[in-house]
Amino acid sequence: MNKARLFAIFFYFIKKHVGFAKNIVKGANSINEKILRVHNWVAENLYYDRDLLVIPNRCNLSVCEVLRERRCVCQGYIDLSLALLTSIGIKAEGIFCTAINSSNNGGWGNKENRTLDLNHVIIRAFNGDRWVYIDTTWDSANIYENGEKKNLFKIKPSLKYYDVSLQ
Repeated sequence: MNKARLFAIFFYFIKKHVGFAKNIVKGANSINEKILRVHNWVAENLYYDRDLLVIPNRCNLSVCEVLRERRCVCQGYIDLSLALLTSIGIKAEGIFCTAINSSNNGGWGNKENRTLDLNHVIIRAFNGDRWVYIDTTWDSANIYENGEKKNLFKIKPSLKYYDVSLQ
């Protein structure tokens, strides 16, 4: 799908679902609370789709597909978060980064791991004073695998990657 079409879908979503986003943040008294409510809704209602990882060219779903299917990879979590925040007037941006996992021996202490390709995306939202950095994907305990939705730990979303420091 070309960039122009993706932007068209994104802005169509924003116009069509502004009421949906406003309902998520209804009663919030501050920008920070609105950002947190969007984070929590996305992390609680989306499922990380491990099945998509093995299907070539299917990882980048449109925002409409993500909302309809409620499953995606990290890009979908971020795209939906961006659309929801933007539709309620909160400035937000996606940031590509590198995530390392157990197959990357030595963590960030291993110099080879510091030059890995970008393989993940997080979000930052502006609360009026500063940027709030968020990873809704890693805060979600929901997984979709082998055609089945499951919550790994039977818990609500974590806040471990909400408003994280870059230092």
